Amino acid sequence: MPEPSSRKKSGLGELLEVSARFWRSGKPDADIYQFMIALKDVEPTVWRRIQVPGEYSFWDLHVAIQDAMGWLDYHLHEFRLRDSFTGGETVLGFAEEGSMEDRKALTDYIVLISDYFGDEPVEYLYDFGDSWRHEVTLEAVLPRHREAEYPRCIAGARACPPEDCGGVSGYADFLRIIADPADEEHDETLHWVGGTFNPEYFDPSAVHFDDSQLRWRVAYLDDEETFEFLMSQREAAAERPPEIKVDLVGYMGFPHPGGTDMEDVFRYSSRPAEPAKTKRTRDRSSPSHKWQFKARFRRDAYGWKGTAPASKRLREAVSEIKKVARKDPVTAADGVVSLFERLWPALEEIDSSSGALGIAVNKAIDALLPILIDAPADLPTRRRWLECLYEAVCDDGVDFLFPVKCRWGEICVYPELVDYWIEFTLPGLELCQRVGGPGNFYEGETICFSCLLEGKRYDKLREVISKRRFPYWPLDRFWAEALARMGRTDEAITYAESRNPQDYEEQSILDFCERTLLEVGREEEAYRKYGLLIRRGNTYLATYRAMVKQYPGRDPEQVLKDLIETSLEKSKWFAAARQTGHLEIARDCARSGLVEPKTLVTAARDALESDPGFSYEIALRALDLMLRGYGYELAVIDILPAFNILFEAADAMGVSDWAVKSVKELLDRGLTENYPDCAEYLQELLDRRLPEPGGNGP
Repeated sequence: MPEPSSRKKSGLGELLEVSARFWRSGKPDADIYQFMIALKDVEPTVWRRIQVPGEYSFWDLHVAIQDAMGWLDYHLHEFRLRDSFTGGETVLGFAEEGSMEDRKALTDYIVLISDYFGDEPVEYLYDFGDSWRHEVTLEAVLPRHREAEYPRCIAGARACPPEDCGGVSGYADFLRIIADPADEEHDETLHWVGGTFNPEYFDPSAVHFDDSQLRWRVAYLDDEETFEFLMSQREAAAERPPEIKVDLVGYMGFPHPGGTDMEDVFRYSSRPAEPAKTKRTRDRSSPSHKWQFKARFRRDAYGWKGTAPASKRLREAVSEIKKVARKDPVTAADGVVSLFERLWPALEEIDSSSGALGIAVNKAIDALLPILIDAPADLPTRRRWLECLYEAVCDDGVDFLFPVKCRWGEICVYPELVDYWIEFTLPGLELCQRVGGPGNFYEGETICFSCLLEGKRYDKLREVISKRRFPYWPLDRFWAEALARMGRTDEAITYAESRNPQDYEEQSILDFCERTLLEVGREEEAYRKYGLLIRRGNTYLATYRAMVKQYPGRDPEQVLKDLIETSLEKSKWFAAARQTGHLEIARDCARSGLVEPKTLVTAARDALESDPGFSYEIALRALDLMLRGYGYELAVIDILPAFNILFEAADAMGVSDWAVKSVKELLDRGLTENYPDCAEYLQELLDRRLPEPGGNGP
């Protein structure tokens, strides 16, 4: 990266170049600039007319637009300036020298509005995720009124959309939902927005303008004291007498109780009060695709018990993005970024202590990351994605996006981006390691490790990982991966096994070791040493199927036997063996230990026609276990289906007498002291059966 002095010189040169290019000779000195701000693509149009001092910078204008519209200034913004002579574009916004943007990006607080504004309108973009685009037009240059205070809002129409509602399409869904009391999301959406929302209400006199310099300190210097002062100013404004009261609720973009548009009594130009509707245009920052999930993942969309609906919406979002990916992978990847940006704001209020929400989020991220990585996007687009993701990572309160950080280097794709993010994160990481202390934490640590790995800077990766205070496999694995990529397989495995993992990390280490051996062709070692120990699913059946898929050249029956052999609870594999058709193995599992009797009864019933011998043995085993008192919420009535299946199978094989004898042996064992009711009921069923003619013994 360039030295600070060179960056400063470059920035000054850019400023002079921009000022010279856009300066128009003959423009009169301005006291007050009157602007029309119109929100694009929203119909009917949301618009404001404001007056600001002519000495304002673009940063000052940004603050005035935010306050007049009712935005909360939560997100990044930029002005796009078009030169009518050259056709070129310059971007002003919240940017530092050395920005990754391929366009010229200047910090907006050093460029004056008087250096540019003329006949050409300017586009103001707010929130790169929702992509709210505004057309800013200079209507008139006016003399300053001594009795007036500036900036001021003199006219406007309609309420500002709520923050984080999902952009233009999300706002349309929002309005549809709140207008329909029968909609299943009506009450929840109204609660989210504050209880009521009137899209037609706007009162210019209720607009409160913050001090733009104080806002600058909060934005650029992260000045907490100044932020608290701003909040106190807003609270004071809300407590003013009615005749001069500033409606803080309206300023914050929340609902008003109702009202009508104020007449535009100040007309300094021939422009109509409501600007003409504009056509939608597609640009790199605002894809035209309307994502349904955006409206479902607005800020605080889910409450304390929202795990189930949020998990459902995540699955729907993944399906929606995958569907688009089949035809337009770049748009789908843009949707992935938008969803990742919304995860923490939408899910923040949910009780995640059960772990179910984390599992749902991880599944969604794992499913979508390949779409983001593989999308054939150009370098500027991928730059923008990474900047948006980094902002989301920094705001993420519970590290939902940790898997994204772990694959940051892969998301970069382009070596230039990998190098940039190394230079961006490495100094902070090294500083944090030098300072030391148990409380130190650097957000860019995982990103740095990932980029060092993908950038093949293995020596630096080893250096920074070796300085970590404690072993932690999710981060130590980057060095293990580096060793494997350098062909040092045994060293990689030894290093991984030495990490002294927590219980939840052990499976990840086993998976790494297995994968590393498979990549170098050492399949037998991978299978015996690691593969058989990995839990590959939530059930034994899922583990077996995943194992067969991982080792397609091996006999499936032998794989099942090997899995059972290495298991401490052989009986737990009964259902997996039965459902995959390995009935002899299932018999062995049933005999070897305790199996839930209801599971045995179900298996016996399913096999009654195809294999009555299997049904007979399994039903008898179920009766045996129930008489011993084993079973979840065991009830006397559970004896009946097992008894009926046993004798149906016996009748089919012609061994009814043998079945009677077997049941009598169970009753004579004296194992029913704790569950006499089960034994009595079984005896009653048997007595009813005895008068009937029996079959031959085996």
